Amino acid sequence: MKKLLLLLTLSFISAQSFAGSCPDGSEPVKSVSDDGTYFVYNCGGGNEQSSSSSDANSGSTIKAVKYESFIDTDTSSSCKELDKGLYRNSYNKCSIIAVLDTKPKFADEYFKNVWQTSSLLVNRVNKDGKLEIVGMTENIQVEAGEITDRKGQMQLTSIVVNTEELGSNSVQVIKNPIIELPVTSLRQVMVDVNQDGLTELVIAGFLEDGRSHDSSWRDVNYIYNFETESYTKFGKPMYSHDFVAGDLNDDGYDEFIDISWEGPQGDGIGVCNGKTLECVYQGHFPNLSTSKTSLSVYPNKKGGILFHNCGNGYLNWCWSEVTYKNGRIQLKLLDKYISSKKPDKEVLVLTWTNWTMKRKGWQVPGYPTSERFMMLTESYRSHQFDMDDDGDSDTVSVQTSQHCKKPASQTAYKLTSQCKQIGNIIFFRNDEGKFTVSDTHEINIGATLFFYNYDINKDGHMDLYGFRDDWSKNDCNEQLKNIFFGNGDGTFRRPSVEEQGEIFGNYGCEIQSYFFDFEGESYRTFFSHKYSKNFSGSRAVYVGVEKIGTKVEKAAEEARRTKDEAAEEAQSNKDEDAELAAAIAKRKEKVAAAKAKRLAEEATKATENDTEQSIEDELAAFEAELAAELSQ
Repeated sequence: MKKLLLLLTLSFISAQSFAGSCPDGSEPVKSVSDDGTYFVYNCGGGNEQSSSSSDANSGSTIKAVKYESFIDTDTSSSCKELDKGLYRNSYNKCSIIAVLDTKPKFADEYFKNVWQTSSLLVNRVNKDGKLEIVGMTENIQVEAGEITDRKGQMQLTSIVVNTEELGSNSVQVIKNPIIELPVTSLRQVMVDVNQDGLTELVIAGFLEDGRSHDSSWRDVNYIYNFETESYTKFGKPMYSHDFVAGDLNDDGYDEFIDISWEGPQGDGIGVCNGKTLECVYQGHFPNLSTSKTSLSVYPNKKGGILFHNCGNGYLNWCWSEVTYKNGRIQLKLLDKYISSKKPDKEVLVLTWTNWTMKRKGWQVPGYPTSERFMMLTESYRSHQFDMDDDGDSDTVSVQTSQHCKKPASQTAYKLTSQCKQIGNIIFFRNDEGKFTVSDTHEINIGATLFFYNYDINKDGHMDLYGFRDDWSKNDCNEQLKNIFFGNGDGTFRRPSVEEQGEIFGNYGCEIQSYFFDFEGESYRTFFSHKYSKNFSGSRAVYVGVEKIGTKVEKAAEEARRTKDEAAEEAQSNKDEDAELAAAIAKRKEKVAAAKAKRLAEEATKATENDTEQSIEDELAAFEAELAAELSQ
């Protein structure tokens, strides 16, 4: 089971940078760029660029494999009915919209459904203007350590949601609305590739799915079109470890930066034009290493900021200004942060693919390295967003290490069972291209694949949360461990479960959440299980959507529910206390209705005050302009 659940908890070896072969099969010639900041690999007598058109035909459309889905009449759409034992009372409207259940190729008593380890949950809007919930997972097709050229298998789900019906009995639950693609991937981005107003899923090909390092881990990139349920390919086969997108030349189209690992499977950096999807391949930059890369583009001008590991060893983090010219990127260092001291010890470890290798780190005081070891690791996580409300992109990343323990007689530490990861989440405020630490918190990174920002508590400041906590959900009382509410100044706090409960519900044994806006309203979508002792029952994954109500909406829903409960209570009492019970129920109904009315009046008054203030501000601005003109 562990080799499957730890798919993305990967271990890598350090190796010399390697550039892939030229299109004609010859080896590229390595030289230093004109400005001396990076290496260039030239093919064909000094030609520094190679197009992707000869490697993948981006114009060829391939229909995806579609599973047979059906309406599941045995499953209630009520979020409350999913698991009453774990239900947290909420006045939000919520519905279960789908059930996902696919048996893994390599299943066991714990790993029964590939959707247990889903690695993507987002939303999009389709061509009809309807909300769609999109999820992704992988069904591993190879044995750990197997030498093979077999393709991977990705599964996607895309479920249309009628938001007007949320919380009602008319919502239909769909079983296994699944699409299958022959790909494995570590990175995906949802962008509008062709600028037609609809988003596609861009998938960076990556074949490190447990197969032997003697097999090729390279693959092309894919674009999945939700409207046609088909995909196209672009770029040459690469070991796409880091993959980011952004409009670097301010033409409305997102460019793609495809960064391979610097090891023996590496092929440098591919830069793909967003409009033509033609890619130019550069050698690795000496100060750019993989695993932590994120990109933010400048608003209304060309270029952006690339956050990344700089240099080998994961000891330093860098911010570089990235520019895009003649199909290539150039980096200019803005700032640097020393994240870890240099390791001075080395031990043998056994990876999840049964590969014994050397890893660096530090001795634990009081113990020999044969019994205890603190190993340098890489978290892979970074995210850029405006955390201090000043209009520019700040940065958050995670510093981790693994504390390992084993018997002295054992040769190598087992990464999957004898090492525990610990870490700190570090927030950096951007002050005109200089980055300073604004806050830190201890964090158990677990299976947190990505960080997302959203104003969850609606206080006007961006919050941060981690996408999923654990690969195997065992403690159903934990919903969101890595959630931080922003204070608007670059500092953050962890909200209590009670504070979270006032905003969103908890339905079943939840795996992961994603917050988003649709048509001016706030929503949360989630994946969840039903609980059974030791999860001996089904591990089916239930897809839910919850509309996060305003205070007024929640009060109105509370009044409606109280009225219904009062009617039921009065109806059920047929004895001599019926009159008293009816009076009490009537009183509860009046109190709830009065509360809803008061909140609605306060909201209306607040809106009127905002409007009055806006008018006053406009008059003051007009008077100032008039005075300035008269004084000339």
